[in-house]
Amino acid sequence: MASQKTAGDLLPFDALDKTGRELIVAANSARKYAYCPFSKFAVGAAVIWDDSEEIHIGSNIENSSYGNCICAERTALAKGITEGRRRVKAVAVAAEMSDRPDYVSPCGICRQFIYEFGDDVKIYLSKPSDIHGQVLVTSIQCLLPLGFRF
Repeated sequence: MASQKTAGDLLPFDALDKTGRELIVAANSARKYAYCPFSKFAVGAAVIWDDSEEIHIGSNIENSSYGNCICAERTALAKGITEGRRRVKAVAVAAEMSDRPDYVSPCGICRQFIYEFGDDVKIYLSKPSDIHGQVLVTSIQCLLPLGFRF
């Protein structure tokens, strides 16, 4: 088990299945599109759906009115949702805080947003400085154990 506050398994990149590896690479690539002039905190995300092998990517988009910001995870999810996708299979997030050893996980809003479209979603967390190194593999159930849904 990982030594992070959230439960999960710390696995080498090469031990991931093909989907996990592809999502990690796509999420890391998505970071280059981040619009983060205020925080300088670039985040990339990649989503794959149950009914498609297509991967949607997203990056965080900041705004001088911080309430108008959108996270990378919701950007990627919105792309698929607007194309008719409804069931998330897996999500990868690529971000890093240089002053902390932890993996960056989705915020509370993103956790609920992910849960809305799948309660058994696998989550891959990676650090851009170590793209082919260790990956924290967890799930939306671990990150949001009592998620809300109608």
